[in-house]
Amino acid sequence: MSAISITLTPGYQFAPGELLAYAKLNALGQPAIQLQGQLGTAQLEDGSVTTPILADNAVTAANIANDTFTPDGTGTAPFDTGFLSALYLEQNARPLQGRTNCLVVNTATSPTTQATITADELVLNDTNGNYFLATAVNQTVNITANGSNNGLDTLSAGVGTGAAASTWYYLYIIGDGTNLAGLISTSPTAPVMPGDFTYKCLVGAVFNNASSQFGTFRIVNRRVWVQEVNIFTATALTTAWAAYITNVNLALPSIAKRAYGLVGVTGSGGCGVAGDSAGMFAAYGAGAVGTAIDSFGAVSSFDIPMTTSQTLYVKSSGTSAINRLSVTGYEF
Repeated sequence: MSAISITLTPGYQFAPGELLAYAKLNALGQPAIQLQGQLGTAQLEDGSVTTPILADNAVTAANIANDTFTPDGTGTAPFDTGFLSALYLEQNARPLQGRTNCLVVNTATSPTTQATITADELVLNDTNGNYFLATAVNQTVNITANGSNNGLDTLSAGVGTGAAASTWYYLYIIGDGTNLAGLISTSPTAPVMPGDFTYKCLVGAVFNNASSQFGTFRIVNRRVWVQEVNIFTATALTTAWAAYITNVNLALPSIAKRAYGLVGVTGSGGCGVAGDSAGMFAAYGAGAVGTAIDSFGAVSSFDIPMTTSQTLYVKSSGTSAINRLSVTGYEF
């Protein structure tokens, strides 16, 4: 007998009917069971799969005819022992947050109010730790629409509140186990879910600016690029690391774990930016001023992990008002 190769996708969840289908294949003597994906590959002898399924009349002709069993691993089902039982239980217990080729961009026709979300695969989770794998995702969300129609959760029935200016909004793909939709919320963890939708995956954040418009952005998986947001220019700082929060919330949402941007000076001297008060992964822009570019006389790019939400740590070589900092993106 040839070996059976079983391969799984992160987030793939068995349904009783599917397990019955695999049992039928084994009953018919088929040598291969193929489950899509990449969780892992196990090489098994045919008997190690067929025995837990078929021994002691675990799957009867009636079971096969009317799908009357549940793979619950409690000892009352045909998959209560052996490899498939362990595999099923491991999948149900596995917390997953996978995403493949997830892209979020301003929608071409309405870039200031809409975003298009596409992905090859996204793992969606519910509040009980259950999940399912969404594939070929393609949804457009609209901040002026009702949450039941790929819009804002506070415009759903019984809530009735429109979008606020100068506010971060979080973008989701949601599902009911079969259907997919998009959703926008001010909450990065607990959006108001419409109808029968219980599964969700956070795919990014967008800032609704003072004019109630989206800026230009591009999100690839968890990396985000935005138009340059100036934090300060020609500003005096201390010569020791100090937390800086003014204007940072305009550039970095609460979910940001890394920050990217430019740091430098508008006069002779130096300025630094870091992720904490000890100067973790600090970057510096320093030197004598030559020809200024975008108000920077001397400049360096930075890429730093953040220890405190919406907070950067900065210092200067002196107390002159010569320092400049801007953010060009983040990671969440």
